[in-house]
Amino acid sequence: MIQIARTCIADPSHDNLLFATIVSVAFHSLLRLGELVWPDAAALQDYCKVIMRNTVNPLPKGFDFFLPGHKADRFFEGSRVLFQEINSADDPCTLFAAYITARNQLFPFHPELWLRRNGRVPMRDWFTDRLHRHLPDPTIGGHSLHSGGTTNLANRGVPPYLIQSIGRWASDAWQVYIQKHPTLQAALLFGHDL
Repeated sequence: MIQIARTCIADPSHDNLLFATIVSVAFHSLLRLGELVWPDAAALQDYCKVIMRNTVNPLPKGFDFFLPGHKADRFFEGSRVLFQEINSADDPCTLFAAYITARNQLFPFHPELWLRRNGRVPMRDWFTDRLHRHLPDPTIGGHSLHSGGTTNLANRGVPPYLIQSIGRWASDAWQVYIQKHPTLQAALLFGHDL
């Protein structure tokens, strides 16, 4: 993720900034790609699921926004997504603040949070094409951010119940997202620090 952030900062076009911000926010907040971009098929696009700019709240050391609907939202209530500053080159707050500034300058009257330079909500193909330019491995896809973020939290010793809550899972299904590593699995199973 740091590689993507550095590359996009070196070429700070609006679309590069948007891409790097989505990557960082998705990774650190365990968001699914389908929650951040529109499906390519017009029949699957639902404006009720688009994150709106007016739901963003700056916090003392982070941001939050309202995710209107998602896969695990059984009661259609939506969720607040929180992300905090971290001491890393891919800090989601630094990227998000830069993106919001650029977005507000270009599109002060557009309601959507995520907007490309052309004023449109980013589509899945647009995102995955950029992802594969940065990470050409064909096994990397939209779920890689979700899986990588989950594994990152587990590696950092975040308790399983918090990982489940952050990822908005209703069950223990989140454990399939952890990339298999014997030491990590043992630590999670037996509650030990790594």
